[in-house]
Amino acid sequence: MIRFRLFFDNEIGMTHIEKHNIEIHELDEFFTSIPIWSDYRKDDSIESIGKLKSNRYLRVIYRKISKYDYYIITA
Repeated sequence: MIRFRLFFDNEIGMTHIEKHNIEIHELDEFFTSIPIWSDYRKDDSIESIGKLKSNRYLRVIYRKISKYDYYIITA
């Protein structure tokens, strides 16, 4: 089972996925399907873009902590 840790932004008082109306089940779908594009960023995080079954595209910036553990910075 995939585990997500979410960045909480104190300035806005919520996580970035809440700010962008993204549900946990959408992140789960994103990480269980193959992203269209991924690239490592200068800060060692990963930026990936993928398409959900709902035809919604997600751009997720994250760090992979272990095989099933992801730290979601924003999406």
